[in-house]
Amino acid sequence: MSQASKPAARLTSDLLVRKGDVHAEPPRRVEDERLVQLTSRVKSSTVDRLRDYAHKSRVPKQDIIEVALREYLDKMGA
Repeated sequence: MSQASKPAARLTSDLLVRKGDVHAEPPRRVEDERLVQLTSRVKSSTVDRLRDYAHKSRVPKQDIIEVALREYLDKMGA
């Protein structure tokens, strides 16, 4: 079984970028506080909801949990 060869990609002037023309900022963390491991057990339905929301929103589960826990603690006056 032979594969058909693909034509070579064309390099055009609109694809060229000078090295100094690209300015990318490194990703920023809101806080540089160190992370500490915390083990907890939650219902599987809660984990499923977390996983689904994280996937749909493209927000890391870590960030979702951090915000939710901080908001809860603030609400409770802790």
